[in-house]
Amino acid sequence: MSTTRLLVFAVLAAVGVPPPASAAPAVPLRPLSGGLWTVAVDTRTDAADATTRWHFLVDTGSTQTVLAEAAAARAGLAVARGRWLLTPAGLIEVGETRLPALVIGTRVRRDVAVLVADLTALGRDPRIDGILGMDVLDAGRIVLDLQAGALSLIDGGPGGQSRQGSALVARQVDGRLIVQATVDGRPRALVLDTGAAVTVLYEDAATGAALRLGTAGGGRSGLAARAELSVGGLHLGPVPAVRVRAQRPSTAAEGVLPGGVFARIDIDRATGVVHVVPRR
Repeated sequence: MSTTRLLVFAVLAAVGVPPPASAAPAVPLRPLSGGLWTVAVDTRTDAADATTRWHFLVDTGSTQTVLAEAAAARAGLAVARGRWLLTPAGLIEVGETRLPALVIGTRVRRDVAVLVADLTALGRDPRIDGILGMDVLDAGRIVLDLQAGALSLIDGGPGGQSRQGSALVARQVDGRLIVQATVDGRPRALVLDTGAAVTVLYEDAATGAALRLGTAGGGRSGLAARAELSVGGLHLGPVPAVRVRAQRPSTAAEGVLPGGVFARIDIDRATGVVHVVPRR
């Protein structure tokens, strides 16, 4: 960076004007079935310069990043047991390890704590090496362009990417983004979750065809359904849904809104506003 640019930033800081947003180049997203997406993550698992490339599921519904047990074993990582993780299947026991470095595009985080769990129960693409949660997706603004297949992590001010679509007011509860939706004419608070393949509705009782819902913590019983879904004034139409018994321990959410119903998701953590463009 030139001396002139450094002086400009110093002056801006002195008068209380935030510097321009810093955005790493967009990182490609790889689609999986069911409206899910993975991103390439480069990691260092020891002090050497050598890196390992893993493919993590981008999961805005997960508060923490989780590494698959199989990937941890291949890398020879030491795993400490005794941690707990809340999933749609309830509380599950997981392990924990640390990575000296974790790189997404040009964005580098060092000495990263990650949970370790058996992800085989997900019943998804076996190439998933882990789940990328909101602890690592820690930029001020997260833009998921699911139509173009690109992830942008932006820090600082507004940034160069314009906001598109309808604005949803979101609240963050226990690290999860919760938006207000209308399901079958009833208001519901749903977790915005790019790691979910289907709309999930927590019910005390429900009717429908029985099925199994796979999660990182194992399977649980659910009932297949279709639901009329609207969010932010957008009618998303009848969508496939799964009705499951309310979570225990309970959370502030009444269900899960899958990111796959949108073509673009723009999360602004500073303002608590999410802009969405529906999938056509």
